[in-house]
Amino acid sequence: MAEMEAAHRQALEKEHQEYLLQLQRTDLEDRRRELELNHQIQARVLVIQAESDHLRNERIRMGQVFGLLLGAGALVVAAYLGVLGQPWVAALMGTGGLAGIVWAAIAGGRRPREQEGTALPRVERRHG
Repeated sequence: MAEMEAAHRQALEKEHQEYLLQLQRTDLEDRRRELELNHQIQARVLVIQAESDHLRNERIRMGQVFGLLLGAGALVVAAYLGVLGQPWVAALMGTGGLAGIVWAAIAGGRRPREQEGTALPRVERRHG
């Protein structure tokens, strides 16, 4: 009788150990899938951030070009008004044109304060 109980106990222990091993395998597989999905999400976020940065830089560049064209056009009009004998109007147009060029060169590259919080958060890679 004692031998039967011991054999039964060993069988239960063996079954319990196999069950625990299966749980560990399942947990490890779930963790591997989770890490793989996290990696895929992080890769997509990085691609979106790169595209967003590219579009932002392109928009800034276009603003600088249009500001430069507007300022240069105002300077050309100011020179023409100066030739026509309108010095005060030419001075006002020239000042506005110069201010447009300076604005395009200096302020055009700055990021507006209201947009600072709208960027996607940077993703840091974690190992472990």
